[in-house]
Amino acid sequence: MPMSRLELTSRLRKLGPRQIFMLLEAAAELAVATWRVKRGGPALSRLLQAPGINAVVDEDAAHIPQQTLDQVAWAINAVGRRLPRDPSCLMRALAARAMLARRGISCSIRIGISEDSENFRAHAWVEAGTRPVVGWIAGERFAVLAQIR
Repeated sequence: MPMSRLELTSRLRKLGPRQIFMLLEAAAELAVATWRVKRGGPALSRLLQAPGINAVVDEDAAHIPQQTLDQVAWAINAVGRRLPRDPSCLMRALAARAMLARRGISCSIRIGISEDSENFRAHAWVEAGTRPVVGWIAGERFAVLAQIR
């Protein structure tokens, strides 16, 4: 059931300015990703290219604080749950990549298909090094078809 405006206002008051900024950033990135994916063509091509921010490529990513990854995941998922239409896993992944790049964190979007032969399904998720950030589904296995940095 959707949250009432009073309940939403009450929850927002409990958050700090940093958390509110992250929610606004996540909302903006989800809007950009949704618009570009739906528009397709050059807009989608630009979105799939590497972010214009200098993110250091690091496969290990052990130095990245888990708190930063958790905060980005929280913001993307919190906003996504409250939108009229739940953003697809690809839109969430694209938004998370943009937020991580803004923080100088390199990550990969992985696009795969379910290894369950009876239930074909495509899925996208984000990993920083080998650590899942957004979209990882515990217990499910996907064969990776593409990786976007």
